[in-house]
Amino acid sequence: MKRPYHFTLKEIPDEYLELAAELTLWRAVIDQQIQDFLSEEQTEEARLAKGRAQIWLRGKTADFWTVCYLAALDPLDTRRAIFVLVGGEDVLYR
Repeated sequence: MKRPYHFTLKEIPDEYLELAAELTLWRAVIDQQIQDFLSEEQTEEARLAKGRAQIWLRGKTADFWTVCYLAALDPLDTRRAIFVLVGGEDVLYR
């Protein structure tokens, strides 16, 4: 599966341009979690990654909030965008 670039390609505000590389890295962490969750691979490793991503993408862990702040993204807006990308909030609670 090709990596999605939902958050990695989001525009970086001018005041953060000097940190563009770091912001892009943290945004890629979010995109990787989305990729892991949407993956249909059936290996044990993929199933474990999907389960971890499912919990993380709910947006209720301290790690999620930290990554959003390090990515210069609002955690609540990011959470709402993730719900849209994965097909709804309820998908993450199955």
